[in-house]
Amino acid sequence: MGEHDPVFAWVDFEAPLWVSFSSGATGALKGFVHEHGGFLPDSYKLSGLYFALRHGDRFLRCTTTDWMVWNLFVSGLLIGATSMPYDGSPAFPDPKRLFEVASEQAVAVLGVVHGYLRTCAKAGVEPDRVFDLGDLRVLDFTGAPLSARYRVWVRDHVGVSVHVVSVTGGADVVSGFAGSAPATPVWAGGDLAATRRRPAGPGFGRTPRRRRAFRRFPVQQWMLNASIARVAVCRLVEGMIMARAHLNGSVSLSSASEVFSVVAEILGKQVHRVPDGETSRPEWVRNLGSALLNVDGVENRGTRFIPEVQQEYPVLSIADGVAADDLDFSPVDFASIAIQSHSAFLSMRERMASDTRFMVALPTPTAVMGVFFQLDQLESLVPAFTRHLAHEITAMTRIIPPQNLALQWDVAIEPALIFRSLAGMPTFPAEMVHTQLAELASLVPTNIELGYHLCYGDPRPDTDIASRGRHFTLPEDLEMLVAMANDICMQAGRNVNWFSMPVPVGQGTDTYFAPLADLRVGSATEIYLGVVHDEDGLAGSQRRVDTAKRHLTGFGVSTDCGMGRIEPEAIRPLLEIHRDLVV
Repeated sequence: MGEHDPVFAWVDFEAPLWVSFSSGATGALKGFVHEHGGFLPDSYKLSGLYFALRHGDRFLRCTTTDWMVWNLFVSGLLIGATSMPYDGSPAFPDPKRLFEVASEQAVAVLGVVHGYLRTCAKAGVEPDRVFDLGDLRVLDFTGAPLSARYRVWVRDHVGVSVHVVSVTGGADVVSGFAGSAPATPVWAGGDLAATRRRPAGPGFGRTPRRRRAFRRFPVQQWMLNASIARVAVCRLVEGMIMARAHLNGSVSLSSASEVFSVVAEILGKQVHRVPDGETSRPEWVRNLGSALLNVDGVENRGTRFIPEVQQEYPVLSIADGVAADDLDFSPVDFASIAIQSHSAFLSMRERMASDTRFMVALPTPTAVMGVFFQLDQLESLVPAFTRHLAHEITAMTRIIPPQNLALQWDVAIEPALIFRSLAGMPTFPAEMVHTQLAELASLVPTNIELGYHLCYGDPRPDTDIASRGRHFTLPEDLEMLVAMANDICMQAGRNVNWFSMPVPVGQGTDTYFAPLADLRVGSATEIYLGVVHDEDGLAGSQRRVDTAKRHLTGFGVSTDCGMGRIEPEAIRPLLEIHRDLVV
């Protein structure tokens, strides 16, 4: 405390707090007396729920003391946040200025008017390229609705994880008619109107003024305890902004450079992570099998035919007298390929969103060891190969900046092991599989984005295009994968940035999507649904999107598996379907 300590006193619920004046937009200026009992609880709600302020946060707001937003802004002190008013033009000396201050002051919640965001977008400002906005969680704007294209600018140039808060209110109530729900996705377009009263607003007490006010207007027209006669409309709902498109890994083009070039051309800023297409290892079974045979201490003991996929796989074994921990898996090289591809990615990055990352997709240890080795050796081999993958990830991060990198675990074999849908393969309890997958999260540093591609397998040979759509297993709905995603998130010990889930071309039904209602992965985790298929094109993909939207909102789109076995001439049309589905 300072030299003069503040004096606190208990007051009645209806004791006056302050007088606010209407803006003049509805006629002559009018004064309103606001009560303690109405304003203070409402301010707790606005600051703690709508703005998601936390104790210790810094709240920067461009406002002046003659605007009702200032009254709301200072109420951040109730939460224990630091309220930082910015008085003056936020665009002086250039439009980047307010974001510069937000970066310098490690601001968590930034409040602006809608016109400032439009100015930045039209000026081509890209704040996240210039400033470190890693502390920014919420961007609040008010004054007027923000069109969907400017919301997309926020996503692409402020941050895909920044929650946009659209608040509509008025000087008459010194509150909001409608606010934000930070735990849900953001939508754009459409209308939302409120019809119920809430306990805040100007206090008339038990006076003739209050009685006259309610006689003049029907009760349902009055917002926030007898305050204003016409309900403002907040443009929030219709026309979902999806979480962008997602590419699962393989792309049947000639090189990583071609993949990056074509993706940048067609998807541009509508994709957040871009793989190299795995063009250096186009057939992972053949590629990994050959690499494993080059490991000293590994022997080929024949082949195994798996009838479900009509393919023959080599059966490998640890040589007699060799322990799994002694195997050097360095011939199975992921790091040097990723480092080389990252250089090609950087040359194309300026044609994508500034926060676009290079994505590396890795097979799980259980998948690699389970497909190739004798099953009685898995218990010792899986930990050994896990350590090799950890070494490969570390090698990548020595060269590739973590903020440029995203890593995806390709989960293709595990669902088949749960369902026992591969002849000659063991059955694993779902709980054990989920725990093993969650433990893989610990191999990925927290400053690298992490995702899981949950898959039913796509093992068709390169030459067998007629077998398109063959999977290890084909469940009737997403229940198994939803449970898998929930358990991984619960046990991972870090944020999982995304899950990609398959939607076989014939299964885009309400029954298939219904388990999505049970997802418990958190609002920071993106969901991509594999609704994109070239068999029925944009129309069929759109039908699956429309059906899925009845069960989940805010999802992105992908193919159900990688595109490594798609004919090269079909890649561009497939990417165009991704583009056309994403708002």
